[in-house]
Amino acid sequence: MQKYDAPKEKVRLFFGSFIESEKVEYDKYQKSFIDYYGRFIKPVKAKNIHLTWKFLGDTDLDMVENIIEKADSLNISEFKALIKFQKFEIWPSLKRPRQIVLHGSHVDEFASSFCNNLNSALKDLSIKEDKKHFNPHITFARFKHIEDFDKTIRLPYDGFFDEVICEIKNFQLIKSILTPAGSLYEVLKTF
Repeated sequence: MQKYDAPKEKVRLFFGSFIESEKVEYDKYQKSFIDYYGRFIKPVKAKNIHLTWKFLGDTDLDMVENIIEKADSLNISEFKALIKFQKFEIWPSLKRPRQIVLHGSHVDEFASSFCNNLNSALKDLSIKEDKKHFNPHITFARFKHIEDFDKTIRLPYDGFFDEVICEIKNFQLIKSILTPAGSLYEVLKTF
């Protein structure tokens, strides 16, 4: 008789840092997106505004402790990433809009160095290394049923954003639960 292995329980994980919505004038810009796109976008809730350092995706629940140990092993005495947010963009393109993001760049090498070190630490756990360089952004809204939208796909303010530098002092391992009302986040550990 063949032995049956029950499927392992999975959790959806990512490493991220929450950003105070006031720092990126969330209310002002989100209102302009809603005014223009209406029911064709699903705004990210203000309390969920975050920067993703590394998306892990569906991960075996029994791997969580090992992931935390690897992140702890980075031994970062002072986490201080400076990200300059500069403009809104529609990703992946105007022809195939999926999300409205606030795009940024790192002010110094800390952010990209941190991402490289995190990738290296997680490699031992067979977690895929990111192929692309770290591209800092905050998702403000996701498009839905955009094929029925009868206006030009564009950004209010032509993507203009009053440039701001955010100082990020920690990062978290975050569990994400997808629901019809939007994602629910649970911080598993703050580093």
